[in-house]
Amino acid sequence: MRLLRALTFCLLGGIALTLLSYAALLLLNWRDDPVSAAAQHFTDVHTTRRAVPDQQNAYLYMLGFEAADDQSPIDLGRKRIDWLRWALDQPWNESLQEPEYSRRLARDDEQPLFVESLVEACRSNNGQCAARLLASEARLDEWLKSAQPLLQRYQALIVLPAMYEPLPFDMRSSLPSYRPVLQGQQLLLVHAWQLHRQGASEQARQLLESDLRFWRMALAEADTLISRLIAVSAVRQHLLWSVQMFRGQPSGWQPEVWSLPLSAEERNWERVLAGEMAFMKGLLQQMKHGELDWVAAIESDNSLQNLAYRLGAPLLLPQRSLNDQAQLLQSQQSLFELPYSELAGAQERSRNLEHSFVPQGIGVAELRNLAGHLLRMQGGDNDLTEYYLRVSDLEGLRRAALLLVEMRDLKLDPQQAMIHTWSSPLRDPYRDKPFAWEAQQGLRYQGLSKEEPYLLVY
Repeated sequence: MRLLRALTFCLLGGIALTLLSYAALLLLNWRDDPVSAAAQHFTDVHTTRRAVPDQQNAYLYMLGFEAADDQSPIDLGRKRIDWLRWALDQPWNESLQEPEYSRRLARDDEQPLFVESLVEACRSNNGQCAARLLASEARLDEWLKSAQPLLQRYQALIVLPAMYEPLPFDMRSSLPSYRPVLQGQQLLLVHAWQLHRQGASEQARQLLESDLRFWRMALAEADTLISRLIAVSAVRQHLLWSVQMFRGQPSGWQPEVWSLPLSAEERNWERVLAGEMAFMKGLLQQMKHGELDWVAAIESDNSLQNLAYRLGAPLLLPQRSLNDQAQLLQSQQSLFELPYSELAGAQERSRNLEHSFVPQGIGVAELRNLAGHLLRMQGGDNDLTEYYLRVSDLEGLRRAALLLVEMRDLKLDPQQAMIHTWSSPLRDPYRDKPFAWEAQQGLRYQGLSKEEPYLLVY
């Protein structure tokens, strides 16, 4: 009997201690932090973006890029925005889905059979792109004619002067279908090559000029990380396809924009990071208010962590989490505004910042905003540094492509080209050294990101 009483006392004492501990945690997390200067700065950047008229907004056009042939992409983009704004005002409901719109989907099975191997040759950068184009030249009209609506739609896109993402930054927001956009770019590049072969070099050059200027504008005016990375992919595709396609062709096709270094606006991350902060703010508020089943998405093998997640909404301090994130992003942003020659060291410091941002365990210091710290631990290093570097790497790729075309126009043999590489002012921006020359092949450029090295075949 005494043993039973003792066990009961211990059990009740344990429950009482647990409840008292939880009450203490609730008290410790009762009030959130005020907005920090860094967090407020990102909010100001995001809310003071210059709005763009619908008819000039490339993002709105891309959101409706797959509109049916008899419908304006801008109109479909606006319709999608209106529905999403309505949906975001409704109570959280995972079954709420965007309605189906009449769209003209780009279908690979509608392409001539030779297109797949041609695209793969130009994408793989193996030196076979120009040869495949020449071998397929008689059939290019067939491809371009069948894809004329997509090409026309893409050409209408790249004359638009600005980018502005009008969506509320929320995880339920839809994205444009970027794949047909990038397919449209491939068509335009092939069309420019064809025009150059037919003697219309100035028309080809103007097409290429419009294409790269558009994507460099998109790079500078992106509001979210995904939009910026798509712009990086498009700039890279433009440069890599062009240097391969025009191999062995007369000069006169190269656009002037190739000669322009990446601007401070193109390298700057402030606007993108402000957009990511706006997205994070909405997500944390949804978690705090129980609008999002975030427990199921981050279930852990650790039973204590799972308990903390389930009891964690009151232990989540959204503003404290935002303040910490803003401090990290602001520190990283300043690192990647440094000169290219200092970015190798900046890369290491940025990755160290990311690593130190993730708690290695839960101690006394982590009890305030406990749920926020657990979310950080669950997410781990997000490797934003890699994305920063992909933008910085574009400058080296631009220089290498420009140098390669310059040497081709001079009609240098491989030995002369190697010597020219050593003396050219177009150098590796990170190392301030000549680009590496691969004997009988071409220029090799290794950026700082984890992407494979670029080999530009001479």
